[in-house]
Amino acid sequence: MLLLSCSIQDLLAQKTGLVTTSGGKFFLNKKEHRFIGINYWPAAYLGMKSYPGDRKRLDKELDFLASKGISNIRVLVSSEGDSSFPYRVYPSFQKSQGEYNEEVLTGLDYLLHQCGKRNLKVVLYFTNNWEWSGGFGQYLEWNGFGKPPLPKTDNWDWKKYSEYIARFYTCTPCTSQVNALITKVVTRVNSITKVSYKEDPAIFAWELANEPRPMRPSANEAYLKWVSETAGLVKKLDPNHLLTVGCEGAVAFGENMELYQKAHSYKAVDYLTIHIWPKNWKWFPDTSIEANMPVILEKSQKFLDLHLEIAATLNKPLVLEEFGLPRDAHQFAEGTPTSSRDKYYEWAMKFQSQKPGLSGVCFWAFGGITWFPSNGEFWKRGQPFRGDPPQEEQGLNSIYSSDSTTWRLIRRYKIH
Repeated sequence: MLLLSCSIQDLLAQKTGLVTTSGGKFFLNKKEHRFIGINYWPAAYLGMKSYPGDRKRLDKELDFLASKGISNIRVLVSSEGDSSFPYRVYPSFQKSQGEYNEEVLTGLDYLLHQCGKRNLKVVLYFTNNWEWSGGFGQYLEWNGFGKPPLPKTDNWDWKKYSEYIARFYTCTPCTSQVNALITKVVTRVNSITKVSYKEDPAIFAWELANEPRPMRPSANEAYLKWVSETAGLVKKLDPNHLLTVGCEGAVAFGENMELYQKAHSYKAVDYLTIHIWPKNWKWFPDTSIEANMPVILEKSQKFLDLHLEIAATLNKPLVLEEFGLPRDAHQFAEGTPTSSRDKYYEWAMKFQSQKPGLSGVCFWAFGGITWFPSNGEFWKRGQPFRGDPPQEEQGLNSIYSSDSTTWRLIRRYKIH
């Protein structure tokens, strides 16, 4: 009887716990759904039983996030290729093409199970435009295009890297292999809950990739074709969950707003995303964050307003999916202040509270409940994962549980 009772409850949860869209808004259980979320890209890897898994840490961190008003986390599904590369996620979900690591999938099973118990929704992105998890470059390497010009190596060149990654969209074996990955994940049945992923209410949405860009104007049409076809595949496999592309916004298209709009106009794409990175986009020089806050806020506002207009035209929700700033003066030590970052976060949450078109804000990124010492070095195998991916200075944009001023702000703007 107990098993039957749990089964009925699961079925009811599946019917009532899935997020939908209508009229430019998210809905959950027939009520408008808006959220404050956080990027927590290594969460599935923390769910593994062996390194880098740490289920006790994961459980505590999910408890912490839920207690602070976070209701949505954004998580990486797949890493690809040779994990001996010094700035790449370890272990790989696909060490070689088509050879999947079941332990990583079991870690994802565990994460979804635990998030379901805490009413946390999960956005899952399948792969990556960038090299820190293998991503598009690894698929190209597997299919005979040579090694990508990787950052922090002697042959690094942005133009060469862009030209290399742009080939992904016309590489039929590459896109077919990503489709195989998508099919494997979306059709999976959770080994713990026995619930099919496509019926799991813990999943908020699928995302095609992290920050997929055409990279070169010559790839624009192939890029749009890939978005349309890949989104269609996901929706065919799973018509229940939402889907988005994973875009940064017009900055990824050379400020071509029309191209951004086209990428989100397809019926299979349910909502729009943008990312805002003032430091990476050189909106301020060096470490002068505080002195340039007026400029940072002004440019962020304009960028957000432009994309809200497109979201309104398409009648779809918009999520500010990644945004962040370093700690004051680019410091890394525990207890160093986050006053500029706090101002930036408060701007975003206040704006969301006033603008119904902005349905979600998702900070970058959760570093954990334990401070992991950092002097701005890059990640090395054997170290714990923080919020910053392996190729970035560890601790640069991480939000730790000890950042009390930040969490007080988040609690103040908590969405009930």
